[in-house]
Amino acid sequence: MNPEQLPVYTPEYQHCPQLNGTWHVRRVSSGLVAKLSRSWEFFVDMDTDEEERRKSNEAVRDSLLIGLENEYSMLKAVYEAGVSVPKPEGVFLVPVPRDGILNYLQGRKLLTPGILMQYIAGIPMNKLRGKRLDEAFRLRHEELRKCKIAGFDPLDTIERNAIYSPLENKVYLVDVENWQTIDPANPVLLP
Repeated sequence: MNPEQLPVYTPEYQHCPQLNGTWHVRRVSSGLVAKLSRSWEFFVDMDTDEEERRKSNEAVRDSLLIGLENEYSMLKAVYEAGVSVPKPEGVFLVPVPRDGILNYLQGRKLLTPGILMQYIAGIPMNKLRGKRLDEAFRLRHEELRKCKIAGFDPLDTIERNAIYSPLENKVYLVDVENWQTIDPANPVLLP
């Protein structure tokens, strides 16, 4: 997919604050976050007159877009299967502040591809402490079990990839980019 084909999302929040110190996940409105392409700015800034390098940068940008589209497709499929994940909205270009203090002060932004999804008000499981810890781990285990039953293999199940929402008493699984589908007739993992 060509980046020019992506719709542009205009954030409600001007500076798109980072979430939990993760620079590539930014809050863009009261109800949405954007998971951005991790290396986009580097490969946009690397445009050059050298034909070989330009083609290499284009190939990297294309692979970054394919990765985002694949993750969006997986997130959508998992959501539709009834697993607690943030509701996906699509792949969009999101204007985010460019790196560097001068760029920030001058308000320079870069249209960066990202997956828009529901904002989950909660606590990452790796930061959870106290009385609700056992309950949160039980809920996380239930969600992981639902994944397997629905035909998904969540390969990246570290604690920071789950968010406990105390208001809902629910655990949401996040970061599905490395997940795989399982063929129910043949439980060998599909590529």
